[in-house]
Amino acid sequence: IFKEGDVFVIDEFEKPEGFCVWAWQDLFYMIHTLWNGGSFDPWYKQKGVVIGCCTDGIRPVFFKIERI
Repeated sequence: IFKEGDVFVIDEFEKPEGFCVWAWQDLFYMIHTLWNGGSFDPWYKQKGVVIGCCTDGIRPVFFKIERI
């Protein structure tokens, strides 16, 4: 479904069109945290950024999620 370098920008807290529903579910808590001004420090040096992964054990996809 995804290609390296794909970018999805959300301005409403809804799954972007074309985004894998299962990946959205896996990333939801991270997106929700950043959306509400939270961060994942001290694990990440840059505030407002987190690396997430879908749980597809055969074809895992990693996502860089950042608040802009």
